[in-house]
Order: sequence, then structure tokens, then C-alpha cells
Amino acid sequence: NRMIITHLGDVGIGTTSPRAVGSGYKGLEVSSPSSGSSLWLSGFSDTTKGYLAMDTGGLNLTAITNHSLTFGTNNSPKMVILSGGNVGIGTTAINGSFGASNTILAVKGKTSGGEGIIQISGLGNNATDNVGRLSFHSYNETNPLVEIRAVRGNSDTVGRLEEYTANVKRSRLDENGAFE
Repeated sequence: NRMIITHLGDVGIGTTSPRAVGSGYKGLEVSSPSSGSSLWLSGFSDTTKGYLAMDTGGLNLTAITNHSLTFGTNNSPKMVILSGGNVGIGTTAINGSFGASNTILAVKGKTSGGEGIIQISGLGNNATDNVGRLSFHSYNETNPLVEIRAVRGNSDTVGRLEEYTANVKRSRLDENGAFE
């Protein structure tokens, strides 16, 4: 048998005994005893493609085309991995949405008291470039409340940290450990 639908409604491809996650669940099992197995998805005339696969390397969830992966609950997006690898948690708008391009990670949290955002950005690789920054924002604010910047020196092994509030540099820890 290549495919079976059991009397319980479980579907098996490559197995005659498809399993479900738990009691009362319905299952779709794709099995291959000699290689990996996958579930392939495509749409819009095959312009968007992705798969869920299991092999000896582990479980893979992959968008093959230049599209993001979005995870959600309650029919609402909660986390996104953009096609370039940047990650947003609690927000799906992470590149440039909080005042900085090249955002690597943006985490937006919500409590009964309001919302806040932590943003990590990579910004450059030349002397005096901000090579990374950690920004703390209140909800929907372009300018961060507080920001810590890693600034590259004249080589890959020299740099300093700078602390900003209200977009004004307040302190600096230089490459020698001196605090200003």
C-alpha cells in the first residue's frame, strides 16, 4: 500500500499504520523507512514553495523561495524569520520599523502596562561604523529610549561601547577600558 486512510480517519503515506499526536487527534503520517520524508507545499503557480521534512539531520521547515516564515497563534502573526535571516518576535515588521535599517532581531513585548521593543541591529564594518546596537523602544517609537552601540575601531579587534539616551551620547567605554 502506498497510501491508506484508516477507519478512524488517519492518513498514511508510506505506512499502513499512520499515527496521530494523541488520543482524539487525526493524523497524517508520511514515512519512509530508507530515507527522509517530507510534506511539500507550493502555491501561486509554483512561485511560492516550502516544505516540512524529517531526515537524519533533524526536522526542517523551509521556505524555498525568497519568502519569510511566519509563526502565529490566535490567527495572528507572532514571530517572523525574513528571507535574509532577520528575526522578529512579537512583531513582523523588523527592518527599519524602529528607526534602524539592518535590524537583525526585534522583540516586541506586551504587558498590561504597555508595550516595549528590544532591537538588535548590525550596521557596518568600516572604521567608526556602528557594527551593532541594542535599542530599547517604547511602543511605536522611532527613536529609542536607551541605546548601546558597539563602534568599530581601526581594525577588527578594536572597538568601543557607547550609551545613548534621547539620541544623545551619554557615556563611552573605549578599547582600553577607559570610561568617559
